[in-house]
Amino acid sequence: MRTFAAVIVALAVQQAPRFPAPAPDVGTGILRGRVVASDTGAPVQQVAVTISAPGVTPRTLFTDREGRYEARSLPAGRYSVAASPSSHQAQFLHVVAGDNDRSVTVAAGQTVDWPDIALVRAGAIVGRVVDDYGEPVSGILISARRTGDPPGRGGMPFQASDEFGRYRVYRLPAGEYEILARPPQIPMARGSGATMGFVDTYYPNAASRDGTTRVFVREGQEVRVDDLRLRVERLMRVRGVVSPASAARADPPPMVSLMREGGGMSRSVDSDGAFAFDLQRPGDYRLIVRQFNQTREATLGYGSMPLTLTSRDVDGIVLTVKPTATVAGRLVFEGAAAPGNPGALSVRAERPQRELDSQLILTPARVADDSTFTLRDLATELLLRPSGGLPGLWSLKAVLLDGADITDVPREFRTEDSGRIQIVLTERWAEVTGLVTGEGGAPARSSLVVLFGEDRAAWFTESSRIRAAYADREGRFNLRGVRSGRYHLAALPPGTRWDFQQLDKRLLEKLAADVPPIAIAEGERLAIDLAVRLPLW
Repeated sequence: MRTFAAVIVALAVQQAPRFPAPAPDVGTGILRGRVVASDTGAPVQQVAVTISAPGVTPRTLFTDREGRYEARSLPAGRYSVAASPSSHQAQFLHVVAGDNDRSVTVAAGQTVDWPDIALVRAGAIVGRVVDDYGEPVSGILISARRTGDPPGRGGMPFQASDEFGRYRVYRLPAGEYEILARPPQIPMARGSGATMGFVDTYYPNAASRDGTTRVFVREGQEVRVDDLRLRVERLMRVRGVVSPASAARADPPPMVSLMREGGGMSRSVDSDGAFAFDLQRPGDYRLIVRQFNQTREATLGYGSMPLTLTSRDVDGIVLTVKPTATVAGRLVFEGAAAPGNPGALSVRAERPQRELDSQLILTPARVADDSTFTLRDLATELLLRPSGGLPGLWSLKAVLLDGADITDVPREFRTEDSGRIQIVLTERWAEVTGLVTGEGGAPARSSLVVLFGEDRAAWFTESSRIRAAYADREGRFNLRGVRSGRYHLAALPPGTRWDFQQLDKRLLEKLAADVPPIAIAEGERLAIDLAVRLPLW
């Protein structure tokens, strides 16, 4: 038996793969420092500190009781440092590499002392959830979303209210927040004969984010807010059929989705093309139907319609499936010959607003060497945009259909539009630069600069008339590739969030009323210094 076991061990050793062990990044440099609390200066222990440099394997080590860390045997390089509090240190926020806005060169044999990393204390929002009678409600999911953050980002995930309706949303960075209560979709009896239920409610009692009262949180601050009074509404049924019948009988069957801000639900139609969604809350929705090919890799048909639920069931909806379109077009390089590598570009079709029509998969089209492109599986109202890194100094001037400017005019493209589309690129784009200053005239680094068109019809996500950028460490900003027109220009305080997926039109309305418009001509180079505007809410 011993001999047999020895043979097995020998075979295992002989058959083990022999991969060379990675050579460790070893040098003679030392980088050391300390992590402290920003408000007290007290050391913080057990913080994970990651030290990294280009081409060097990152190292993570933990602070000791004095908040100190020391990375030894570092190869020469330019290093940055990030600090991450542990899961049980939720009173602090993470410090990512670059937040402290510096890096340092460590030479061979050199010892470098990194400046103290100050962990910022997080804020929290504390409140209570009650029903329309003022009684506490437990098990309600509460989230705080920082103004400008896309859905699903910002703050903590949903926190549930306790048996007394209390909630505490914590580990919040300083900023302005919208509080949302999301009840479970459970019907309740109210004696009206209708199916009632708690519905999504924005603080303090709003049906949508447009009516919410926003809450300011400062560094390390616990903000107590008034009761959030849940709305009670009728829960409704949505029923309809997919048309035409030939689409409804397709194999695989079409998929119908009922979408609203923050999510939705989907299901296949039955053999008669019918679909139903029960227990739906009031609000704005979009019904979407998709017909797939056998492999579900391509969309053959598509239909979409808005739907607003108020106080009654909706029956008899006819959701029409239309064949998707294939359209061809051409890039036109104005005033000069086309660059030698138009194939490095692509053209994408985008929805003006993405949050409710997320079921449509749109694949960009590669531009051919002769500057033509072909987009497939197009459906619903879309905009066309060049992408992939414009060669040289080219920027978008216009999207034309039979000579008409549709740059910011969403269109449901049809196959007969093929060959009639031009995307015009120009070297005569405008540029706006400047310095942003804050209190006392000091440069306001990381402040948000927003440029948006005077025409409110162009206030949507993919508009070519809306630009935003953050000022650099010296407070300077640069907005390039601006189309000619009339715009508002404003600088907002550092830390202001900008959601590139979903515009905050209330913010634009406030800025437009407060900031006079400016005219920007084609090819113009403007230098405009800005002062940070105070918070608007």
